[in-house]
Amino acid sequence: MKFNMTIKRGLWLLGGSFLLLQVMPFLPFPFVILQLPGSLVRHDLLVRDIKQTVPYVSEFSQLYSSSHEGVSYYTGWYGRPTWYSDVKLHGRYKLSMQTELKLNRLSTKAIGWEKPSFYIYEIESVKILSDGRKMIKNGENHMRFSADKWDVLVESDGDLNSIGYTVITAKPIHGFDDNESDN
Repeated sequence: MKFNMTIKRGLWLLGGSFLLLQVMPFLPFPFVILQLPGSLVRHDLLVRDIKQTVPYVSEFSQLYSSSHEGVSYYTGWYGRPTWYSDVKLHGRYKLSMQTELKLNRLSTKAIGWEKPSFYIYEIESVKILSDGRKMIKNGENHMRFSADKWDVLVESDGDLNSIGYTVITAKPIHGFDDNESDN
């Protein structure tokens, strides 16, 4: 196995992960502490586990391969760990899913999850500001739905009309799909 290693300001960057290098100058002998930031590694393990074990998440990923996803409040300090997935559809809609998680002690596996909530909304307009940021205005066509309607959506291969949500497919909103960072 080959590693790319670079030293920058006390960090060893090692093939995508990093080690914290800390020299202890106050000791009478050279002493170095190397720490692998466990939370980053555990977070990656958790995301992989959730995508394989939580049915709603794996269905969302399979149905919408371009989805943006992750775990918010991963540490649980400021809120309950919550999985989120969202995807842009037809150049004018955004579909989101969230579900609260119960994690194992090491935060590497989901050992429980709540029924997810789903939300879809239409984008009315996107204005590109002079500094490059986007100002996105939501339209009137929005819908919150439960896991029961999600099952119908999965059975219909993602056809939003199957859950009573009317879509316009021929009129994408200029600027909406231009940049993935506005997910």
